[in-house]
Amino acid sequence: MAPAASSPTTPTTTNNKGRVLIVGGTGFIGKFVTEASLSTTHQTYLLVRPGPLMSSKVATIKTFQEKGAIVIYGRVNNKEFMEMILKKYEIDVVISAIGGADGLLDQLILVEAMKSINTIK
Repeated sequence: MAPAASSPTTPTTTNNKGRVLIVGGTGFIGKFVTEASLSTTHQTYLLVRPGPLMSSKVATIKTFQEKGAIVIYGRVNNKEFMEMILKKYEIDVVISAIGGADGLLDQLILVEAMKSINTIK
């Protein structure tokens, strides 16, 4: 069961530079990337697919939220959505930890969204 969708906001106590969006941050490799980002002063955002999640993913998401991660529910293969997220949260850095053949194609859409807003470092 997926956690209720939230309307993420940026905490005022975080660093305004180096806002990091991690795609695939709850996966096998992504969990390590997320932990590393959360151990810095950078505000960390996680893009999580909407819909039913395994209980282990729900627990992982909750743990990351408790450590300060902002969770955004959406799909990486939706260019307009990704452009909106990148602009709204003033994302500086995007890290993709998604895998698989479909993930590769989805990352192309993510790159197009990043190029269109021209704010990613």
